Amino acid sequence: LILFLASLFVHSFLAAAQNIVVKDVKVQPTSNCLKLDLFKPTTASSTTALPVVVFLFGGSWVGGNKHQHQVFNVVELLCHAGYAVVGSEYRFSVSTWGYTKSPFPAQANDTKATIRWIRANAEKHGLDPKAIGVWGASAGAHLAGLLGTVEDEASKVQAVVSYYGPTHLQNLALEKAQKIG
Repeated sequence: LILFLASLFVHSFLAAAQNIVVKDVKVQPTSNCLKLDLFKPTTASSTTALPVVVFLFGGSWVGGNKHQHQVFNVVELLCHAGYAVVGSEYRFSVSTWGYTKSPFPAQANDTKATIRWIRANAEKHGLDPKAIGVWGASAGAHLAGLLGTVEDEASKVQAVVSYYGPTHLQNLALEKAQKIG
């Protein structure tokens, strides 16, 4: 299993290396220094704006990072299909020490900031500001679902993929309490 996962990581890393990459761009330079990575296919036309898919990683809102797209081959799959891909950070709700670091809705606000960054920088990077989708896994899927409900034009997305995202958070809290109690 470890060798299989390692081969997926290496394959995905090499595939991502074949694309145009802009790494560690600050989403909001004046605030908490969240960063994103932008991947574009090398075959992209300089005259046609690319649709964008933002990948939001999972990790129970307490862990993970913007590089988890490598596990799912997101960059390889979507860049090959003609999409730009953004891997973005968001703040964790609980630190590794267990105390609240950035309570909700900080994570939702961070993902909206990523969408606003894409729109503000679309022309510079050849992106289509009217064709932005989000694909989230686990906690990232929850955040993707929230982005799908946003009504303000600056943070609105046109598509959502929720990959095993929690939707009944009240039940999730009850299940955890029952296991502890």
